[in-house]
Amino acid sequence: MRSIFRIWVTIHLLRCVYCDFCQQSYTCRGTCYGTRRSCWYYRCSRRTYSYSCDQTCYRSVCCEGYTGNLCDQKIGSPPDAVDDPCSLALPLPSFPQRIIGYELTAEEPPICDYYIEPGWYSMPGFILSTRAFVCGTGLSWYTITDPLNLTTTEMNTLSMCQISENDGDCLKTMTNYGRKCSGYSYVFYLNFVETCPEAYCIEPLRLFGTEDRDIDIGIDVTHVQPVISMASVPDNGLYMNAFYCDFDTIENDTLFYQVTWAVSSYNIWTDLLHLPDPVSFLNESQFREDTKLTHYQILDKGYGLRVSIACSVAAMRTENGSESVVKISPEQFCGIKLLNSSNIYSVWTSGFDASQTLEFAFEITVPICPGCSVSVGMVDPSKTEDECKLSSIVQVMRSEYCGFEFKKQNEIKTISLAVEHGDWTPSHNMGYRKSLYIYFRTVPYRLNTYFSDQDIDILKINLNVNGGTNLARACHSNNDPHMFTFDGLAYENQAFTGAFILYRVKEYKIQVQMKTDWCSYRSYVKCNCGVAINAGRDVYIVNACTTRRYFDIRYKNCEDGVIVDKRTTTNKIVVVLPTGAEIVIDLFRPPHLNIRIYPSRFDYGKTDGLCGILDGSRNNDLTPNPESSSTNFLVSWRVDLLQNQDLFRDHNYPLHPWPQSESFCSCERLTNEQTNVFDCSKSQVKSCVLERESTLYPRCAFSIGQRGKRSVEENDDSYTDPETNVDIEEEEELVATVEFDYETAKDYCLRSFQTPALDACQNITNWNSNTSIDDCIADILATNSTDWTNGHIGYQEDECIHSIQKAIPPSPEFFVNVTLLVDGEEIENITESGLDDITDPVFTEGFLDVVKGQVCPSSCNGRGKCVNETCQCQRPYLNKDCGGDLTKPVKMLGIPNRGKCDKQLRPCRSTSVFASNLAENTSCIIQEIKVLKNNTVLESKEKHSKAGQLVQTQEVICELPTSVRKRDADLSTLDDIVASGYTITLTIDGHSTSSPDTIVIFDSACVNCTYVEGKPVCSTDMDMCANGAQCYSINSTTGCNTCTDIGGAAVWEYRCELAGCNPCLNGATCESGDVRVICKCPSGWKGTYCQLAVPSEATTKILVIVVLTTLLGPMAILGAVIVIKRKVFRTTTQTAPLHEPVYEMPVETAYLYDHVMPETKNEHSNKDDDVLDLETTIINTRVDVLPYGYTEKGSRLKGFSAMQDLDM
Repeated sequence: MRSIFRIWVTIHLLRCVYCDFCQQSYTCRGTCYGTRRSCWYYRCSRRTYSYSCDQTCYRSVCCEGYTGNLCDQKIGSPPDAVDDPCSLALPLPSFPQRIIGYELTAEEPPICDYYIEPGWYSMPGFILSTRAFVCGTGLSWYTITDPLNLTTTEMNTLSMCQISENDGDCLKTMTNYGRKCSGYSYVFYLNFVETCPEAYCIEPLRLFGTEDRDIDIGIDVTHVQPVISMASVPDNGLYMNAFYCDFDTIENDTLFYQVTWAVSSYNIWTDLLHLPDPVSFLNESQFREDTKLTHYQILDKGYGLRVSIACSVAAMRTENGSESVVKISPEQFCGIKLLNSSNIYSVWTSGFDASQTLEFAFEITVPICPGCSVSVGMVDPSKTEDECKLSSIVQVMRSEYCGFEFKKQNEIKTISLAVEHGDWTPSHNMGYRKSLYIYFRTVPYRLNTYFSDQDIDILKINLNVNGGTNLARACHSNNDPHMFTFDGLAYENQAFTGAFILYRVKEYKIQVQMKTDWCSYRSYVKCNCGVAINAGRDVYIVNACTTRRYFDIRYKNCEDGVIVDKRTTTNKIVVVLPTGAEIVIDLFRPPHLNIRIYPSRFDYGKTDGLCGILDGSRNNDLTPNPESSSTNFLVSWRVDLLQNQDLFRDHNYPLHPWPQSESFCSCERLTNEQTNVFDCSKSQVKSCVLERESTLYPRCAFSIGQRGKRSVEENDDSYTDPETNVDIEEEEELVATVEFDYETAKDYCLRSFQTPALDACQNITNWNSNTSIDDCIADILATNSTDWTNGHIGYQEDECIHSIQKAIPPSPEFFVNVTLLVDGEEIENITESGLDDITDPVFTEGFLDVVKGQVCPSSCNGRGKCVNETCQCQRPYLNKDCGGDLTKPVKMLGIPNRGKCDKQLRPCRSTSVFASNLAENTSCIIQEIKVLKNNTVLESKEKHSKAGQLVQTQEVICELPTSVRKRDADLSTLDDIVASGYTITLTIDGHSTSSPDTIVIFDSACVNCTYVEGKPVCSTDMDMCANGAQCYSINSTTGCNTCTDIGGAAVWEYRCELAGCNPCLNGATCESGDVRVICKCPSGWKGTYCQLAVPSEATTKILVIVVLTTLLGPMAILGAVIVIKRKVFRTTTQTAPLHEPVYEMPVETAYLYDHVMPETKNEHSNKDDDVLDLETTIINTRVDVLPYGYTEKGSRLKGFSAMQDLDM
């Protein structure tokens, strides 16, 4: 066979013709057909190919002694000098076929170096063969020069010999070159070979220089097929990744085995990792331990979690004897790898398609310790220090950080990256190109250093942004309602009233529902009356469909806190979803509102609903809901006809937790700029993304444990039910001023749209207001009123401002390493002045300021002049939109939750009050009330005036005064107050006030309140006691009283044994029980506390008459005499012995004594003690006394509610 091959080569060489420097036409014979450089050499044909001088021969057979693409290089000529061939050397391909002794299988073609370029090559762990052994090729080359003579300082000559069989004759010689590098590594300069199949052979480095060690072909290693296995093993309290070279051993237990570990890339060994000593195979466990590779050795060599390794095995009869043919394992990737076919992507976006989402899949191929996890973060090197904005590449969904998490070997994680051009939408004549890079790195991990701070893959994304500002990005539902999809399709929605899905992204479980109804009960025009927004378990509503006269604006449900209300004015609400989509809600006279939605960078191709599919095509925008049985587009998106689908109505709507705290990855640079290390932790994401403008309403601040019942949070004091106790009649809302026909309506709309701001917007290319003007005309004809015209104008002004803001070019820093395209011309190195020269004057901050300065809320309602974004209102109008009228009083619409506030659900420190004709200077006039256990309602004589906070044109928040708690000295006094509250009126001028409404505050743990005929009525729980509008459980104590269970009912009992609770004097005995202080006095003493000596009866009568006359007037003298007589009579006939009288002080009387008559006590304090017996007299007359400063509602008396019948 070998001789036949030599004959073929000889014939092949004789057919060669002279090839010079391609100065003339020439013929190259024996050229491979098919794709050059990739075709197999053994498929060469004998066809003749002609090449002209401007073409390259591409390794056709050159004449003897010449090589190179142009056959112009003499074989064996020295290479050009280079400074460091050790660092420039490329790995020699075709491992393991190059190893001497390798035998090709029937399916393997011989290797051929005919196609490798001349240059420096390395072979870690190996060296050019020094032995006359063949490898997996036809003609094998080995060096006959001793490589021990190679030096580290210069290039050394190597003489090479070609053989066709083991220990065969040298068929041909060649000169190559070598150099020694650090340690025991070498590099070699290899020239072209002349034919195929011939190649350079290699041998293990450990055989080099050992003449007594040769290849032992007598050891049969045919069945030795090494494979790599892996495990995570304990290591001194931590974990270590170990790699084992497993194989079926030869049936000879006396053999030794040499295992070698190396880095391999596409089956090319590029670096030696570990060379353990030869060991015998006594048992598998010990052999694996002796020959294993650890992750520490991988890290020590500078490799991490993106390396491929291979192991080789050679058998030996003795520990230092000759080796068998080397057997090499398949290449094994160790770490986390990108499964996509490429890590380089090109993305084209435009002003319409602002983003594209790319999916990337990663797999971890190494074991993870039990209960451990490997977290991978996304690092964005485009961020600069202290920069707090979104990157051009953001992760769409994540869990706790920017990245993903592995918990087991071979787990695959998919990440979605939205690639977009950020906040700048280039104008129609501009565009740019730039390259974006995203790095992935594991987060620090203490248990296993293999997984800590290791780089993984780098993604390169070539971003190409085409210009073209798209003015139809917002979907809207305006007025009647007129609909407009994301892709710019206009249609009408007057056929039905009900709740519809306006916008939905099923992938993120986000939706916006809208509700329509008749604009008034006496009109035939429909309008938007409600919006419900859902993301995760948050539901935010703006709804006047039920209340009709005011808007119910609140978080209906809030467990994730991912919906943000950015409301900064009273008639416009901006709600931001966690994906970045914005919902703008314009409020008009209730129940009318308008809605528009600006989609997020993640919405392209994923939306549906009445807003249509955002994909640049209008053809599919009216696609019916695939989940509905109806084929009618509008009907299919209705949800009010379905069970548990209506966010406005259903309490059992299925809500799903938002899978992450935020959606954006925004990273901050650590240490210095050179390191390109960034922190993408959860805290950094929050600090960047959640820095939002100040708002009138913060993010929802309460959590819900069970649907419908929420826990109290300090910052949340919002209502949960918009219904009030005030009966409201809906007024006629649309008043015709002129009888319109089409021409007069058109003329009115055209003139109305000629505002300074909209005139300036005409400078925007492709700008037009035709759709809004057509809607304006239709609304006037439908309502015979111009009430809705301002809504159309405001919409157009906002769209104009939004378009300019998106198209204003960023600062010159943005254009670093960016190619700007202007009218097809490429511009590099953009400066600020250069940017000004090429930017459309419309898309500048100056022009934006001009437009914004001419836009005011609601166009000042025609009642003022717009100057620098501020309405200068005509008298008597006021408010930011001139919507308030000082000539009209505030009309009370009521307090929500039907005037009730449960302290179990909210702090009750403030309340919303609905009213019409409110203003920024609205004041809340507040009067405190107390509700006693017998449902007597007491009113304070004092009224407090506090500035209200206007949050919408029909809602003001009133801060409630802090109730004065009883002093510690008064805790023993039970007041029978079970609930408190306030009566509230409103004023905008300080004079005329609205009608009042009441809020009652109670603790539902023991008290429940409602209203009967406008008056609060409360009932107490039998299991708890009440005092001071607070609840107390059984066995709890306040002052000297303990809540006690008596006969299944909770009652207060006075406890003398408590510290400081024995007030009895002069040897009296204090007895516990009931709610009274009971002192049993010894002989000669009396009084509540037995503090009075017993006086004569005559003195008592005179002094009591004098005091009562002073307090109650002369007309009370007769009644007092009767009382005293009756009292004296009763005293003389009581059953208790006279020397041991019992004196009882009711709670009310004690309060009277302490608070109502302090001056009287002080006046007589130094006189005869008989004067103080007044207390005993009043006690026994059982006068019901109110807290000081309160009157019973409806009573004329000051300080008292009434004096009950003095019958004993």
